[in-house]
Amino acid sequence: MAFIALEDVHYTYTEGNEPPVQAIHGIDLAIEKGDRIAIVGPNGSGKSTLAKLFNALLTPVQGQVLVDGMDTADEEKIWEIRQRVGMVFQNPDNQLVATMVEEEVAFGPENLGLPPKLIRQRVQEALEMVGMEEYRNFPPHHLSGGQKQRVAIASIIAMRPQCIVFDEPTAMLDPLGRQEVLKTIEKLAGEGITIVYITHFMEEVVDTDRVIILKAGQVMLEGSPLDVFQARDIVEDADLELPDIPCLVDKLQKAGLPLSTGILTKEELVKALCALK
Repeated sequence: MAFIALEDVHYTYTEGNEPPVQAIHGIDLAIEKGDRIAIVGPNGSGKSTLAKLFNALLTPVQGQVLVDGMDTADEEKIWEIRQRVGMVFQNPDNQLVATMVEEEVAFGPENLGLPPKLIRQRVQEALEMVGMEEYRNFPPHHLSGGQKQRVAIASIIAMRPQCIVFDEPTAMLDPLGRQEVLKTIEKLAGEGITIVYITHFMEEVVDTDRVIILKAGQVMLEGSPLDVFQARDIVEDADLELPDIPCLVDKLQKAGLPLSTGILTKEELVKALCALK
């Protein structure tokens, strides 16, 4: 059985007298331990709704979401589910509650009732993993956006989840902050943590195992980054932009250079161009 499994999942928002809005339509999805999955789509495609379904912040109105065999609709299992699947949200300021970085990262383990010695160990390990150990005594509001997001990630790591869902974690960051967060996520993936990365920046999904394109709450396409980038019509129909490198490779191919369509990164392109000499 997959670590996270969605079977014919639907979700509808209902607010007061407003007409109901169906955000997710009949999604089937399987995520294995250690996977690095990207979910992309335009605003309103259902990405954030799907993210919240993964750890029972929302439960489906139809269908079933299973996490490590546990049904997210089972209220007695919610705490266990959220220990297994942590979430990092778009705005780091909305996630930070303590006055010091060290206290922020310790907050989750303290709520798990862990002994003080183990909490200190987890805080140290989490801060080292995100490269923020030298800021442990800083107030979070003195940090940059990228640093705040790395602290938010550390606070999740300290609770030792098996999976972390990132809901557009770079959307509010400058380019430097985005790079800081992406490098941290790459490091986490290398540690074997299951990653579900939600974004509308297509250049951020190049190194993932699988890309899922959502539009209007439905899966339009699922495949490797290369497969998805080659499906130009579907990408454009979803109001998404291909990353710069695949676009450049396409133009160079049309200009007559014998380049492989499997080139996805700047490093791969430089190597391929040097090999043509």
